[in-house]
Amino acid sequence: MGADEQTNVQGKTPNDRQAADRTTGLYARDAGNGKAVVLLHALPFNSRMWEPQLASLSGQARLIAPDFPGFGLSPMKEVRSLSDYGQAVVELLDALRVDEVMVAGISSGAYVAFDMIAPLGNRLKGLVIAAAVAAPGVEQTALDRRRLAAEVECGSLDAAASEYIPKLLGWGTQRAHPELMSRLKAMARENSPAGVGAMLRAIADRPDFSSILPEIRCPVLCIAGGEDSLTPPEMLREMCERMPVAQAAIVPGAGHLVNLESADAFNRELGKFIEETTTLSTVPGVDYNGNTRDESDADVRRR
Repeated sequence: MGADEQTNVQGKTPNDRQAADRTTGLYARDAGNGKAVVLLHALPFNSRMWEPQLASLSGQARLIAPDFPGFGLSPMKEVRSLSDYGQAVVELLDALRVDEVMVAGISSGAYVAFDMIAPLGNRLKGLVIAAAVAAPGVEQTALDRRRLAAEVECGSLDAAASEYIPKLLGWGTQRAHPELMSRLKAMARENSPAGVGAMLRAIADRPDFSSILPEIRCPVLCIAGGEDSLTPPEMLREMCERMPVAQAAIVPGAGHLVNLESADAFNRELGKFIEETTTLSTVPGVDYNGNTRDESDADVRRR
């Protein structure tokens, strides 16, 4: 199925390859062939936020972008913790008969990616953490998230959009691409209030994953926008240095939603990481120095 067939979530029904949603309860966009890469979306959006990656990288890998329960085309189911979201994605991968996978998550999707490390075990061949760190953030308290969850569940999806979207885009993006703000607001309205509320509560109670960082043995790419006020580059680099097989990429001019704000740069970084991990012969747990690109490459600075 071509990526251009998957750009509109409204009115679409899964084809045979996407039939796993009938048994797992998750709808997933499934494009391309080769190494499997699962793409986990951020709150309060859905799998449509990965459209630039589905269009650009499906010729290089098999990209699987699920909607979390209650988001996009996925029906609501009982979810109380990040582990419930991670388990739903693992069940989807089982139903799709994916034995080995790279997991890429952005923002709240990255929290789910962290939680999937243990359940996947040796099936996990690579990890991409975008616009997130392992420790719970201070930008919004657990109480604030529960308050917002209650407001959303009372029927105000716009409350979540109004709360999040202005913080998510870099100032340069807001000035140069005001249409992205409208696009994101429309995407947020495609989700159910129950789905958004449940994920807000799960994030409010999310654990601190900092202690597992030294134990992550697969290759890791940490990527963030240079204008991300929620996940400042220095915090991302500090987290990256605690993992034995990790590299960091900072995309200048992008905010929190780096995959949308600077899609070309993000796609180059993700594409190179997919290629590196596909050909990687380094023993897991040994420092990986596969980044041989110099500073002049594209518009991305690396540590």
